[in-house]
Amino acid sequence: MRKSVFVLAVIVVSACLVSCGKASEDIYSVVTLRASAGDVSLVAIKVDNALEGNFFRNLNTGEEYEYPLFTNGSCTLRVLKGVYVFAFDGSATLPDGTIRRVRGYAHRSPNDSVNILGNETTLEFDLLLL
Repeated sequence: MRKSVFVLAVIVVSACLVSCGKASEDIYSVVTLRASAGDVSLVAIKVDNALEGNFFRNLNTGEEYEYPLFTNGSCTLRVLKGVYVFAFDGSATLPDGTIRRVRGYAHRSPNDSVNILGNETTLEFDLLLL
């Protein structure tokens, strides 16, 4: 009898640990940002995360995330699922080595927000060459 109670307890604890770990993973999304600038190829985009107007913000929690380096026009972040606004100015390196200022602003206000609710999400947006 003791042995079966022990086995049952181990199974219940194991199931709880597995489901608790899975539940915490389900609240995050892996987001790929894909920026384009028309016919212009973008080798890299660097965003200065210290500038006040550069943000990737969860409207539900107010949490802000730093932009990683965009490579070939895209980057990936792991964020809490929710409703987001984002905008930035950055420096884009073109294939010939030229550096151009760029601006991404399509989703900068609550009226233009995006829902990030899936486990993986891709957001495509246009950049303005400055």
